[in-house]
Amino acid sequence: MPSIATIFLSTNDAPTSLEAATLQVEMDELLDSKISRLQVQVQAHRVALSALRRIPGEILGEIFIHALLLADATSALDSKGRDSLIRLNLVCKRWREAAVMCHRLWSCVRAEGREISFVPITSWLARAGNIPKRLEVEPEKKERATEEEDEEEEDEEGGDSEEEDEGEEEDQEEEEEEAQDDEEEEQESDIDVEELEDKEGSEVLNVQPAKDALVQLLNNGVPLDHFGVVFSDPEDLKDLVNNLGEPDPSAKPRPWDAGRSGTLATPPLHPQSTSFDLNLTERGNLSLEDELELLYDDPVLHLPQSFAERLTTFSISCDWGAQHIFNLLEHCANVETLTLNFKTMDGVWTGQYTEYLQANHLPQIKLPKLHTLRLRDVPPDVIAFLWHLEAPVLTNLECGFVNDGLCRQDDYSDDLVVFFRDRSQCAATLKSLRLASEVNLDPEGLCIMLDNLPGLTHLAFDNLIFGDDEDFLYALEKRCQPSFNRRSVKPLDPEPFLPNLRVLELIGQVGADGFDQLSRFVSLREKSLRLQHGGRLEELVVAYYPNPSSSSPLDLDSWERKSLKKGASIVNIHPLR
Repeated sequence: MPSIATIFLSTNDAPTSLEAATLQVEMDELLDSKISRLQVQVQAHRVALSALRRIPGEILGEIFIHALLLADATSALDSKGRDSLIRLNLVCKRWREAAVMCHRLWSCVRAEGREISFVPITSWLARAGNIPKRLEVEPEKKERATEEEDEEEEDEEGGDSEEEDEGEEEDQEEEEEEAQDDEEEEQESDIDVEELEDKEGSEVLNVQPAKDALVQLLNNGVPLDHFGVVFSDPEDLKDLVNNLGEPDPSAKPRPWDAGRSGTLATPPLHPQSTSFDLNLTERGNLSLEDELELLYDDPVLHLPQSFAERLTTFSISCDWGAQHIFNLLEHCANVETLTLNFKTMDGVWTGQYTEYLQANHLPQIKLPKLHTLRLRDVPPDVIAFLWHLEAPVLTNLECGFVNDGLCRQDDYSDDLVVFFRDRSQCAATLKSLRLASEVNLDPEGLCIMLDNLPGLTHLAFDNLIFGDDEDFLYALEKRCQPSFNRRSVKPLDPEPFLPNLRVLELIGQVGADGFDQLSRFVSLREKSLRLQHGGRLEELVVAYYPNPSSSSPLDLDSWERKSLKKGASIVNIHPLR
């Protein structure tokens, strides 16, 4: 229909009021149409001038990292995160280039169940370039019990031959279907990630894996900085270790050989367990910005109270700090045997750390049933903090002290006396004591400590170190000698020294030329306890260092042999090799 305006544009006629209204509507529509077209063109020009186009690709990559919640170094992209990343790639060519250029986006993957597949995961992580890579996996739970029950049900059902034939045919059909599925899986696993990017992101790693996909990833995949795995069954961990096999020194390094950290999660501890061995990796192997970070943190190791209360045997190997170890013992009231391995704790026991522990007040640990305590690789300064252990029925103590290079005292026997007599109050119950030390001891201080342990029946000294001018055997001999005072002309008999001792072991404490002093000590002790029944040793064990300048065997004179045999029922002397 022609516009009414054409009639009046070619004449000088005046329009009626109705015609004038129609002309006004047409004029407004024409103006709106032209304005709309101009606005579209202006908006297009504004988009071309947008500041977003001037953002460098590196900044876009950082924006993507925060959008996908990857700012945390321990984060990893699960299936939803990978789906989101692929969607960002599909926005435009420039966004795709920014994402590909940001290696961090492709450096961390978390896959579960059927998502664990060798080709897709390695292709994904390969885009991360040379930056550290992180892989976390959670395999599917194996229904072992269900499979066994199914087999039992099939055996029980039995049936006539016809039913068995039908079952065999069905099994054969299922095997053929499974074989066909496996072929399809292999074909799918060969699909390149580049081709899968046009699909939904969740499909990128949702490729059905082969049975040995995890083993392939750990043996032939890309190098990993961190590897984490979650097992629903401890048997899965055993299977993985067996499948990985022993490392071949001549082969190229495996992806996880150079890993700096790892996590392993297994099912909860058995509710009826009464024994637990906790061996933690050394502090230096942890992914910490500062190796001393754990030393000044609140305790990070915890045991469920119900589980801790059931333990009767507990072993801890940890160099993270005393506060973490003591926190683990807080609810172990029923522990009877406790082993604490401090792993030397190199560079830990500084004056600053000692002040920190004193200021933060370690908890007082009550172990009313503890009868055996073993301390391994202990810096001597730890003894001051053993005061926090109350073990009133302790009967066996083994201490292995090491020199961490920072020991601030030459002798720790006084601290042991305080632990035995005052804090733990086990001096009367202690029956067996074994000491090994790489730190200098004071022989007289050690004798004073032994005087506070009259109930000892078994005593072992293993390579204790004393000062150059100090003689341990002489200190023992002196302790058993009669004493004199101004009021008495006759010598005074010495106080009984270890009156209940039955077994004495001296490992590396006697040289080839030191048996004369040892014989005098044994003779004097036996003489001072002669009036007591059972004062004689049942067994004396001496492991000595042979004289390097002499190849002849040890030759004791008659008096030494007689004294040793008189002081002990069984004498076992042999050289250290």
